[in-house]
Amino acid sequence: MIEALTGWLLNYLLHSTVLLGGVWALERAGWLKHPAWREAFWRAAFFGAVLTASVQPLTQATRIALPDAWISTSGAALAPASEAQPPAALSADAMSADPMPADGTAGDADRPHAVASVSDRPVIVEDDP
Repeated sequence: MIEALTGWLLNYLLHSTVLLGGVWALERAGWLKHPAWREAFWRAAFFGAVLTASVQPLTQATRIALPDAWISTSGAALAPASEAQPPAALSADAMSADPMPADGTAGDADRPHAVASVSDRPVIVEDDP
């Protein structure tokens, strides 16, 4: 019941946005100058959204199936937090190296710096002079 009501409300939201937005655009463009035409178009948009949102599910023969990628993944694909491995640790030299010393120089620009990685192999990044 809740699923059907939610589906209808979302359907109504989409249909009313399109219809009311279209009438608003027509009125702003100046195409609905006569008051009777304006009123007719606004009424058609208001009641048309309810009508089209109600009729559309009745005309739909089958439900639209979601692709397999959208279905929830199996628990095996997600590792619990207790089994997660931490990223590779930085070496003591990389931790002690100051990337920007107080004197404003570039520091150890000629030395490669170790970077933490989520893979099991360390990644070495060399700075170009």
